[in-house]
Amino acid sequence: MMRVTGGRRVLESMNRQVKAIEGRTLEGLIRGAMLIMQSVEKTSPTIPVEWGNLRASRFLVTSKGGATVMGSGQLGVFTHSGPGARTKTAQMKAQHKALTTEYTQIAKQQKEPYVTLGWSAHYATYTHENVGANFQRPGAGAKWLVAAVFRERHNILRTVRENAKIPKGVSKK
Repeated sequence: MMRVTGGRRVLESMNRQVKAIEGRTLEGLIRGAMLIMQSVEKTSPTIPVEWGNLRASRFLVTSKGGATVMGSGQLGVFTHSGPGARTKTAQMKAQHKALTTEYTQIAKQQKEPYVTLGWSAHYATYTHENVGANFQRPGAGAKWLVAAVFRERHNILRTVRENAKIPKGVSKK
């Protein structure tokens, strides 16, 4: 008869490793989303800009909870000009809050690492799909998100893979 010893220690070690992978996988997904967000700003086709509201409406939500407005300064400020500007700005802020709250609730219910990135501006989908539009920003174009995901796919996978590695020393505890 053969007896296996140390099973409990092996299982505890494996559980520590799995927990380390899970946390680091989410970090990789977040970093991958950041690559996409940077790409839509820097590489054509870039995100169109008129007043900056579309850019200001971008967000990232993770299974750790909470939404982050992506950007700072002018990238994080809703603004309008002309008649009803204050009301339009308030509406965009309220819409952003409502959408990010909704996605945060969805994210918190996920058991696996989960990341959502998006834009809360009501016209984001229309603008993204508006092939043939003449956007004001040089280099801007329709399908900016699809193009960025396609462009960055190898970098995203590499980033997730690098962040999913088990940190050294985890199995020794």
